[in-house]
Amino acid sequence: MRWPCSPWFVWGLSAGLVVATYYVNGLVLLVALIEWLLRAFKPRQFVATIVNGLVFAAGLALILLPCLLVKGLLEGSWLASRYGGLLFFWRDPRLFALAFSAEHGAFLWTPALLLAVIGMLWLLRRSPLPGGITVITFAVFYYVVAAFRVRQPVPGGRHTVLRVRSGRAR
Repeated sequence: MRWPCSPWFVWGLSAGLVVATYYVNGLVLLVALIEWLLRAFKPRQFVATIVNGLVFAAGLALILLPCLLVKGLLEGSWLASRYGGLLFFWRDPRLFALAFSAEHGAFLWTPALLLAVIGMLWLLRRSPLPGGITVITFAVFYYVVAAFRVRQPVPGGRHTVLRVRSGRAR
């Protein structure tokens, strides 16, 4: 079956939806970036890879730019965060708490994630290159989420309210 448009464009559209949903999820795009870089340095594939990267970026921009424009109009900046101040504790990530905390620990609340990690390790052993890319991406994503400034999950959703004072979210 032939795609009506480039698969790289469709992947770019999907990437735009991933990033628009939650910026930190954009870290999974490391898989696409590493794959693109590996292809770019192969002989006779450089030009095609550059074109595919531009097509991917066009799909990403098509979805993401309207979201950023609305955010800029509503909040005064495209990339500003309502959290304010320091967003990450890079030197003090909560690595163990993110996985096993009784308050929304990832593996305790979603045991299927543990199966996914086991699957990544199996992929690493079976196919080192794609497995390595996947494990590196997971490790970066895990570290960033563990370093995020919201230390105590708040009932009602992920990172929805940092502090409540006088009945107003700040």
